Amino acid sequence: MSHATDEWLRLMGVQVNLRRRIHAQHRLIIGELETPEERAEMRERLAKHRTETTCNSCHSVIDPLGFSLENFDVVGAWRTIDEAGKPVDASGTTASGMKIDGLPGLRAALLAEPDQFPKTVTEKLMAYAFGRRLEYYDHPAVRKIVHDAAANQYRWSSLIVGIVQSPGFLMRTPNAAGSGSAAN
Repeated sequence: MSHATDEWLRLMGVQVNLRRRIHAQHRLIIGELETPEERAEMRERLAKHRTETTCNSCHSVIDPLGFSLENFDVVGAWRTIDEAGKPVDASGTTASGMKIDGLPGLRAALLAEPDQFPKTVTEKLMAYAFGRRLEYYDHPAVRKIVHDAAANQYRWSSLIVGIVQSPGFLMRTPNAAGSGSAAN
């Protein structure tokens, strides 16, 4: 995956490649992070980590997405064998029980709820454009933008035009972006 793609996933709140980003950062800056054997045990460690109630709420969502991208190494090259010399396991099961197996499974999961991905993208872009977290009164605009963009196959231009024409964007105050509140 390219840096832009990785940043795009981060912007959307999908921490899919967190482990790969950390690994790349440590390898480039600090040196070798862990041995291939330790990396091969990642699934076991994540499975144990998910047994903790406070961790499971996030990891049950992000781990299956990350596992579906396991065929990509830290620089985005396709692989069928992992660092430990074992076949890549790109499968996982979502919290709702949906099986995700590689990119086709990820695509199917995203298409199972066609409005969810554009809705999340719209929310994240709006928070960035507004310079603040979205509030309850922003969500009708999100729904309208996503609904209107569906007619154009959710094109980027449809989402962006919808955001800049939304009441929240048009009526924002000049100091709202500099108010110090963090965006989503």
